[in-house]
Amino acid sequence: MASGSGPPYQAVVLADDPYAYYRLNEADGIVAADSSGNGRDGTYQTGVTLAAA
Repeated sequence: MASGSGPPYQAVVLADDPYAYYRLNEADGIVAADSSGNGRDGTYQTGVTLAAA
């Protein structure tokens, strides 16, 4: 899908009513936030480097 030619990726994912949706965009901390609205946060384990893209 080319940029601007359809709905944003997050909208497409959430339209499928996922159990959990982890964007993995945290800059720090140990919580991987669940963006599905279902409150199923995860925890980063030792050795994960955040904001390293």
